[in-house]
Amino acid sequence: MTTISKPVRRFAAVSLLAAAVLAVYATVIGPVWDFFIGTREQIEDRRVLLGRLAAATEKGPRAVELQRAADAVPLSSLVLKGDTEAIQLAGLQTLVGEAAAKQGLRVVSARSLPASDREGLRLIGLRFDVRGDLQSLQALLHRIESIEPSLLVEGLQIRASSGSEAAAGARGALLDSSISVYGAQPPRKG
Repeated sequence: MTTISKPVRRFAAVSLLAAAVLAVYATVIGPVWDFFIGTREQIEDRRVLLGRLAAATEKGPRAVELQRAADAVPLSSLVLKGDTEAIQLAGLQTLVGEAAAKQGLRVVSARSLPASDREGLRLIGLRFDVRGDLQSLQALLHRIESIEPSLLVEGLQIRASSGSEAAAGARGALLDSSISVYGAQPPRKG
């Protein structure tokens, strides 16, 4: 029989004790600690959510007031005029074309976009290719979004014009832009 020296036995005992402590930490203390940290984070997230919900309920009277104001707006100022989709699109083209002309922009082309349904509304639209300077384009976008009936600018692409820079004159560099504009159709009767 071999006898193990006293320092080796001490090292083995300390190693076993360290392994036991690590095993207890890994199987009991670590998961419990992670659970408490996770619970603390959930509580903090829920406190933030509760604060947001409390703030939303405080705005309740304001929301009711805004809903009353929205209900008071006549439907005709929100939807395109006309009995058919073709007439509505023609009206949309006229509205945007006149607004562009007032801003000194030239409408190069207009083509219809696929209709979409959103929140109970059917939106129809046109994509306008316009040419002009940046200031006029900004004014046109503001005009489109403030015009009656309510229109939505869904997409905008701007690129430097391939035309002559000299043609831009004193107003600035010419830009070619594509603007997607949608309007709501009136609700169907019946």
